[in-house]
Amino acid sequence: MKFIKRIKELEEPKEARFEKLQAVFSRTEEKRISIKSHKESLNVGIQGIRTPSQKGGVVVGGMSIFLKRNYEIAGKMNADGKRSSKKSIGSHGSASLNYMNNHGNDDIKNDTDLSNIYDESGERMTREEFEDFRKELQNDGLNASSRNVISTGQILSRDEYVGLIKYSMDTFKDLTDKDFGYKFAVHTDHEIPHAHVFIHSEDGRDVMMNKEQMHLLKEIVGDKTESIFQEKEIEKNIEKADERAIQGGLEC
Repeated sequence: MKFIKRIKELEEPKEARFEKLQAVFSRTEEKRISIKSHKESLNVGIQGIRTPSQKGGVVVGGMSIFLKRNYEIAGKMNADGKRSSKKSIGSHGSASLNYMNNHGNDDIKNDTDLSNIYDESGERMTREEFEDFRKELQNDGLNASSRNVISTGQILSRDEYVGLIKYSMDTFKDLTDKDFGYKFAVHTDHEIPHAHVFIHSEDGRDVMMNKEQMHLLKEIVGDKTESIFQEKEIEKNIEKADERAIQGGLEC
């Protein structure tokens, strides 16, 4: 299975946790085998996938998956060489969320009741919920956070990107047994859309990623993106087959 080699490179899990991971692997592999089977039966080729072009990305399914991130942990030195405090981390997180909310969302910004930030359910937060969360970060501070940019190098719709990010983050949490919350935004003001993901936790270990874990997240994003294109191609071929069948019936 694709993820087993990668997960073995992580810390050795306890027996109960390992059984849980195996169950996740099985479900993931079954879904991929099902998609592949449908694709082959319909003689589908994956169309629309751009070739790798992003420096620093991991190539998965012919795509370059790019992940840029930085994190802050209370009491630890940050990227600027300063020791982060709980208050400063909360303030930085609030500012980051404000940027995420106010940029790259021209396609949905006319909605007066909803913010442009998605929560872990994959639903947009109301403006009131969003402002309450930002104020909480500013007032109470935060022990640990990370700010991440994820790009597949592919042209996906907003809904497809939302589903991709939710699936990828939830799967990553399952596979690594990390305990964190996250909020995200999809920015569509570039030729290639991308996502900003804000991760927060009380435990610094939950926001940090080692090299193997970062690679794992990129693989999850790449595999899910590939499956999105496969499913779209399958649907397109089914529609074409239906049209041919209808046309054939009319000509009889």
